[in-house]
Amino acid sequence: MLKNNFFTIRVSSFVIRKLVGRAILACLLSSFLVGCGGKDNSSDLKSFIAELKKKSGAPEDLAKKFPMRKEVNPPTAPLSSPFPQQGPGKNTGSLSKPPLERYPTDALHLLGTIQEGSEKFAVISAPDGLIYQVSLGTKLGDQNGVITNIDENQITVNEPADVAAGILAARTINLQTKG
Repeated sequence: MLKNNFFTIRVSSFVIRKLVGRAILACLLSSFLVGCGGKDNSSDLKSFIAELKKKSGAPEDLAKKFPMRKEVNPPTAPLSSPFPQQGPGKNTGSLSKPPLERYPTDALHLLGTIQEGSEKFAVISAPDGLIYQVSLGTKLGDQNGVITNIDENQITVNEPADVAAGILAARTINLQTKG
């Protein structure tokens, strides 16, 4: 008998919750319908917007005040390399020696090499703090050295050396990457 009373009480609370839920839903639905219905009360909003447009001025007035440029042409010149170029036939425009010919070969550091198709380049750091891109045939060092070979981790520089009494002999120097 106790179980039966418990079941009856439980069913009654379920019914009450269901009725309360329906009542809340009915209230919400009726308030929604009342809010959406009726005549148009937005005339004050429309007049406020019209007043703001009068105060700020029309967009056409601003276009006359600040004329815009119609067309922008991009530069037609190709982008230049970020590295100062020095190589065979490159004119630096100064009467003094180019930067890579001002320093001893030992003071220059090979940072790496680049191969683009069949062309090989090397990237060299100089004591002036700049980084230079060089290729085969570039003059390098203060002893008139010339780059004769560029490999993956080193470049070969041939320098004429004064051996004895004006007899010149070539000296080969290899600059290698560190690491």
